[in-house]
Amino acid sequence: MARRVIMRLRLAPALMASLLLAACAAGPLDPNRPKQTAGTVLGGVGGAVAGYYIGKAAGGQSEAAVGAVLGGLLGAAIGAEVGRQLDEMDRLKMEQAARTSLEEGRRIEWYNEETGRGGYVEPIRTGRDERGRLCREYRHVVEIDGRQEILTGTACRNPDGTWEPVGS
Repeated sequence: MARRVIMRLRLAPALMASLLLAACAAGPLDPNRPKQTAGTVLGGVGGAVAGYYIGKAAGGQSEAAVGAVLGGLLGAAIGAEVGRQLDEMDRLKMEQAARTSLEEGRRIEWYNEETGRGGYVEPIRTGRDERGRLCREYRHVVEIDGRQEILTGTACRNPDGTWEPVGS
């Protein structure tokens, strides 16, 4: 438990630095483009966490900090691009596919005929968290203009039946 707290404390400065750099690299956050802003932030956080652990595995704490910064920059750039290119109907179809996939525990595909964009959501792993909630790690593949972007996450089911995204 104490080790986990120390790891999170060490990760916090690297995450903050990477998010600040990511925001600069992705350009100004436009309140009129909430999808792009959300993609930038979520991509930056996810990239920073992944970069931190990859850097730590590669060589230790200083490499972990560098990995977090680089991962945050890359994640923010990818997240901003995905968020910018998805329209409201794409987002609704993605969300419905994610809810159904999490609920049923199987791969669900989605497609928007108007934009030609689509993808799928599939559970990767199922388990329970410390509160006993059903949790699923998932992969969401989105195809935009012939390119595939892969997003991953974890969500846990609340007592009221809703699914709540949880951090790493």
